[in-house]
Amino acid sequence: MVIGSFDLVVSDLVASKPCICRFYPYYFYYNSDNCSVTYAQVYYGACMVYCLGASPTLAKTYLTHRCLIAPPQLNDDFFAQTIVYIARHDDQGAQGLIINRPSHIEIKDLLIDLQISPDIVRPHAVLEGGPVRPEAGFVLHTGNPVWQSSIAVSENVCVTTSKDILEAIAHNEGVERYQIMLGYASWQPHQLEEELAKGDWLVCDADMELLFNLPYEQRWSAAAAKIGLDTNWLSPDIGHA
Repeated sequence: MVIGSFDLVVSDLVASKPCICRFYPYYFYYNSDNCSVTYAQVYYGACMVYCLGASPTLAKTYLTHRCLIAPPQLNDDFFAQTIVYIARHDDQGAQGLIINRPSHIEIKDLLIDLQISPDIVRPHAVLEGGPVRPEAGFVLHTGNPVWQSSIAVSENVCVTTSKDILEAIAHNEGVERYQIMLGYASWQPHQLEEELAKGDWLVCDADMELLFNLPYEQRWSAAAAKIGLDTNWLSPDIGHA
């Protein structure tokens, strides 16, 4: 495999001023002019290039209520194959919640630890929301921000941190769909933009199916499919003799 020739081939196919980030044997090119991302792969010497789409306004807007997708071969054990739902993104930085990493803690056990009787709660795992403050709880849910400490992220998605929503969940009252997380992910001002420019993350739109319904183990591939990536091609064995 001749990397130099490969780079030249892909550079001819990508718009001006691309930034390259390599996850062997994959390459991601991020174009800061129009926020397009091109995904390329060498497969037994053949160059395959996939355009993941462009958003002319992405560079000028924030990513609140969108999802970050960890690209294949991300060199970070914590975030590998994760999806991060961005609950806040502005000029002060960004905060998000991982939506596809179940912990070993069951929701019933969490409620009992908080001295809440889990009368008819649906059994499922609490998620690892991120590496920051893993002792702090967050509830990502549908509905309105009517709880004691609650913010609306979008028209029908909220994040709540107060205990009153957990009491409602324990009695199956007032919360249609939800995920409970411990911890969150955080970025300093401009840090997320820099990571995007390096190709550390891909971006897709959030929807109810991805946030609440799909089995956790299917969410990464489903998010990738939303931007045209087939994760069957993303095996680390592809391209190796």
